[in-house]
Amino acid sequence: MELAAKRVMNLEIIPFSFGSNPRVVITRVDANLSVRVWKEQIIRVETEGPVAELRQEGNTLVITNCNSDLDVPYPIFCKHASVTGRHE
Repeated sequence: MELAAKRVMNLEIIPFSFGSNPRVVITRVDANLSVRVWKEQIIRVETEGPVAELRQEGNTLVITNCNSDLDVPYPIFCKHASVTGRHE
């Protein structure tokens, strides 16, 4: 199933479809980051600005260098290992 990105107001919404055991790797966000679970079976990336790298490698979604607020809802069945980073 192909999922299309859409823009609501200034918010870019990009859905990603995965098989079993999806994973999200987020590196360098210079704004607010929200990672939360939801009941949908897709991972969604919501941001108002550009993301330098946004790619899917199999069941891994890679998000790198985002300078705007980033919200990433993901399926409740995903394993949550850890979130690390620094707050300034």
